[in-house]
Amino acid sequence: MKTYEYEGFDKDKQPDKGTVEASTGEEAIMYLLQSGIYPISLVELSAGQARSNVKLNNLRKFREQLKAPPPRPINDLAVPKPKPKSSVRLMVILACAVVTIYFAVKLFIELGLLPGGHITP
Repeated sequence: MKTYEYEGFDKDKQPDKGTVEASTGEEAIMYLLQSGIYPISLVELSAGQARSNVKLNNLRKFREQLKAPPPRPINDLAVPKPKPKSSVRLMVILACAVVTIYFAVKLFIELGLLPGGHITP
């Protein structure tokens, strides 16, 4: 495996840099992307250049990433609106029906199709 040094940004748009081991540069980039790091540079280090660049902050991030659930695919990010419960839907339908009947009766009275009466709003 080869060692690659990267610079990039994490999912919180904070700068991040370090090293990663992979067979190819493409594999290193895929690993970084799956880890939530968006690389902007990737350089292969020769055998003598490989160094440990582990910082306490990076270890904390790594530990938090292990605790976190895996990232969802991009097509799952659209969250559907929850459907209202059937009792709420029924109350909305009944309210619309009552308003419609009120205005229909009021119109029929004004047109003289129903005997006059007093309807309060």
